[in-house]
Amino acid sequence: MRLILVVWEDASVVDDATWIDRSSAPKAHAVIFHQVGWLESIDETAVVLTTAVSDQIMAAR
Repeated sequence: MRLILVVWEDASVVDDATWIDRSSAPKAHAVIFHQVGWLESIDETAVVLTTAVSDQIMAAR
């Protein structure tokens, strides 16, 4: 396994309440995350990291 840095974009929490007035709703924006982990697998749909690894077991992915 290799230790890697993944930079990814995710949606942010936009609203604090269940209902919000449409005329004053804040604009949604993306949030950029930087995550470090051991690369367990990668393909065209997903990058899978784990935080700890030994010869026989690994942390939750």
